[in-house]
Amino acid sequence: MPRPRKTSLAAALLVLCTGFTPAPAAADLAGWEGTRWGMTAAELETAIGPALRRLETRLDYHDAYVGHALSGRKVAGHAFTALFQMDRATGRLQQVILERRRDYALAIAFDQVARALKARFGPPTLGCDSRDQASRAAPFLRQRMWVLPTTTVHLSLIDFTAGVMFNDPRQDIDPRRPSYERRLYHRNLMARRLLIRYHPSARQDLARLRCDVTVRKSG
Repeated sequence: MPRPRKTSLAAALLVLCTGFTPAPAAADLAGWEGTRWGMTAAELETAIGPALRRLETRLDYHDAYVGHALSGRKVAGHAFTALFQMDRATGRLQQVILERRRDYALAIAFDQVARALKARFGPPTLGCDSRDQASRAAPFLRQRMWVLPTTTVHLSLIDFTAGVMFNDPRQDIDPRRPSYERRLYHRNLMARRLLIRYHPSARQDLARLRCDVTVRKSG
């Protein structure tokens, strides 16, 4: 009878402790779920099926628009709304945005989603955390990016002020201080978003990290 092959102690312990062997990281991603880059609206409706809903009012971006959405898509146990962004010039799919709002536990959700994406795609290619200390109105950004041959996956936590700004009545107004240093912001009116963007890796204009400092191979 053939002699059994030797198994390393680390591998044996992994099987005993977890009961399974981790799957290798995905080498590539053709699109988001059943979609492919460059699809028309009709092709998108066929690929997603009846769960895809047409928006009554189209969402307009600088050079793109969203006319279809898909609710309740879960990542790491968190529900997102998928928005299908079409190129304005060609009318074809250029990006899928998974968006989650109105959740004050988004920082925790970011970490959980990042771990789920890392388990699927391996360590992030790029990542950064940034806040512009010069302005309280500037957004705080946490970003991780997985750049695959066909598709880039871009995870972002955006925390920025979109609420009411007012002066503190307990303080004397000092004209020498900039106005942004005197203003207060109502925390309940602060807008937060957790985004997962899927787009073609060839579209460098969609892949830029909006951070002051970029950390490669970030965790």
